[in-house]
Amino acid sequence: MGLLSIIRKIKRREKEMRILIV
Repeated sequence: MGLLSIIRKIKRREKEMRILIV
C-alpha cells in the first residue's frame, strides 16, 4: 500500500544521517 512512502522515508532519513555524519 504505502511501500513507496516507506522507501521515500528511509531514503530521506539516510540523507539526513549522511548530513549529520558529514
